[in-house]
Amino acid sequence: MTEVALGPRISVVLPSFNQVRYLETAILSVIRQEYEAIELIVVDGGSTDGSAEVIDRYSSRITSWRSHPDGGQAAAIAEGMVAATGDILSYLNSDDVYLPGALARVAWVLGPAASSPAWAIGGSIRIDERGRRTRFDRPMRVTQRSMLVWGSGFSQPAAFWNRALLERVGGVDERFRFCLDYDMFLRFAGVVRPTMLGAYVAAFRDHPASKSATLAQVHADELGQVRRDYTGSVDGRSGWVDRAAWLWYWACWKALRLRAVTDGPPCVPAGWLGE
Repeated sequence: MTEVALGPRISVVLPSFNQVRYLETAILSVIRQEYEAIELIVVDGGSTDGSAEVIDRYSSRITSWRSHPDGGQAAAIAEGMVAATGDILSYLNSDDVYLPGALARVAWVLGPAASSPAWAIGGSIRIDERGRRTRFDRPMRVTQRSMLVWGSGFSQPAAFWNRALLERVGGVDERFRFCLDYDMFLRFAGVVRPTMLGAYVAAFRDHPASKSATLAQVHADELGQVRRDYTGSVDGRSGWVDRAAWLWYWACWKALRLRAVTDGPPCVPAGWLGE
């Protein structure tokens, strides 16, 4: 994709805490985008592993950053969203990565919808701690109901939204340690369906220190809480209808996985994923 010089400003909030192994790769995936109107806000929770030195190394390309203890990931993201001035917003965890051309594509899709609530999701690569690609995930076409029955159906770093939608429903709920994105995206889906970006735009990293690996019980508890919170927000259905819906979404997910395999991997420059 060719470089886009002008367009809507995209604010990327990058929360981090003691992720120096992956932090530089995440920062570089933002500042190397072929798009100029980027606001990068790094919110570090007082890391003691050398993260501040990495951030300072790229300070000329970072709009703002700070490093001190905070209330955790949700609080850091909420702080960054308040500070953000962009027309389009997102957050990128410091162990994840944007793929080349991602932000230009997002600007092309979401830019014309600036005055109306809108969001967009794309495909994602699953990578391991060494940046090796392990899976390719195409996103499902989601509704609030599909998310309650099946789950998000897409990867968090592959989601972007405009300011009108954020102002309509608010940002992350700081009560959550794990399901903060799931809860926020449910609120988004209650307003408008996401636009499909039609490309792989991000990489989600699995590694031994990730939340997915260390907070399994927290995930289960919070998932139950979110679903209880939203019980009255969609039409009530009988148990067997929900089970049938789950089977349908499972079939859709498997079809997308198969399509991702037959499509082949996206082209990513060597070293981009931190391998």
